Amino acid sequence: MLDDRTDLDGLRSGIEKITEQWFGHRGPWMGISAEKLSGTRMPDPLKWIYHFAGEWPSSSWWESVFAYQDRLLPFESLEVCEGKLVFVIENQGCWMIGTLTEGSDPPVWVRENEDGAPWRKLGDSLTEFLVTFCLHEIVFGARYRTHVDNILDRFRELGCHVSPLWINSPYVYLFDDQATRPISFHMVDGKFLVMDDGWCGTSVETPWERFPDLFQKPDESPRRIQGHEPFPDDMDIPDFVRKSHIETLIRRHQMQADYHQDMILKYSLMIEQLR
Repeated sequence: MLDDRTDLDGLRSGIEKITEQWFGHRGPWMGISAEKLSGTRMPDPLKWIYHFAGEWPSSSWWESVFAYQDRLLPFESLEVCEGKLVFVIENQGCWMIGTLTEGSDPPVWVRENEDGAPWRKLGDSLTEFLVTFCLHEIVFGARYRTHVDNILDRFRELGCHVSPLWINSPYVYLFDDQATRPISFHMVDGKFLVMDDGWCGTSVETPWERFPDLFQKPDESPRRIQGHEPFPDDMDIPDFVRKSHIETLIRRHQMQADYHQDMILKYSLMIEQLR
């Protein structure tokens, strides 16, 4: 999985499998429709990620399965900035990532969110960047996270199997006159995703029981906003945010209703043909 960087379809398939492993089964209504995408100027890899997960609900404030640390912009919020199609922003808006408005696998650029800031090359492959970005968000979107220096050696000492998954791929690092830094991902026992030998995320239950020195038991279960429900009344959230969230829920449930209605008609026609 994720071995051949020239196999773009294989990379996309690998990310789809890992995302479902971490966040659950993908409903057919969780992506932007092919009809919408066909009428939009976008490079092929962006059409893939939005068709796969452009409407995938999550527990993040931005209501995207790929928006826990940095943020995949909603499909309706995409914009062109100085010739680049901006599709990812840093969680505090410090920088943005853009690509070309078309192509099979165009390059990717990053720029600070300041007037006059230049676009700086981040990588030559949009697909490779999306793999890195998705894995980055999966780590931070996992149910439980920890940060322990040299955590891979700690896992090895405990008899775990460590598998390299995605090695030395560039990600944003706008410090010391650099635009990028390489980051790597490893899988541990197929259930723990490690980034840069420090950050680790997992969706397994009670990881602190197996690894008490690596995971700390929370004082209470983490409160996670369910993507299919309104915000709880006791959460201090502005009304305009609540309104936007409810509007998203209406749209999401309408998409599900349309999907199931289409399936009803399809199966009804199959019965008619059997008579």
